[in-house]
Amino acid sequence: AEKDNGSRLYFLQAGKKDAFSYPEFVSEMKNKAAGLKTLGVKKGDRICLILPDNFEFATLFFAVLHLGAVAVPMAPPMGVGQLEQYADRARHIIAAADAAYIAVDSRLKTPVRIAAAGTKLQVFSPGDLKFEQGDIPLASFKDTDTAFLQFTSGSTAKPKGVIVSHANIMHNVGAMSRRLAIEPDDVACSWLPFFHDMGLVGFLFGNTA
Repeated sequence: AEKDNGSRLYFLQAGKKDAFSYPEFVSEMKNKAAGLKTLGVKKGDRICLILPDNFEFATLFFAVLHLGAVAVPMAPPMGVGQLEQYADRARHIIAAADAAYIAVDSRLKTPVRIAAAGTKLQVFSPGDLKFEQGDIPLASFKDTDTAFLQFTSGSTAKPKGVIVSHANIMHNVGAMSRRLAIEPDDVACSWLPFFHDMGLVGFLFGNTA
């Protein structure tokens, strides 16, 4: 990923197409890792991500893992009419995950901060991260360490969390790559959200591993 082999990651939103090389992706991921470290994030911290399915989510997710912290992807609210129900689910996930930080889209920062009032949670947007460019070393961790927490949708009951280790990710991605016989020149496309396990593991991980 440190060298540009011509491959690109494309993010399409609202008719706009953004393209990034893998070196650009890694560089931005390390910048965000530096910003998270400056914010105070340390190994083992749980960080909820309530962000659109874009470059910001992808690079921040990997930045969290780069520091040895634990990512907790969460679905954003679908509309104003569902805010109360969404807030109940969100509070449950945040408490169950024992989260210390919440990364949110800038448009959600104010309501999330209001909801987090009285807690020790730090609410921030990717654009808030301050850093000095530098090569943040990859944290040391064991294969069995937790990489992220995947929660169920909560449509029929309270969301339930599943611990996903680094070994689980590598096994899953490796199995998909072998089964699908993926080649470097292949092109993949997905409309699945990154808070969904198929969008996150099946697509984002599968195309950046």
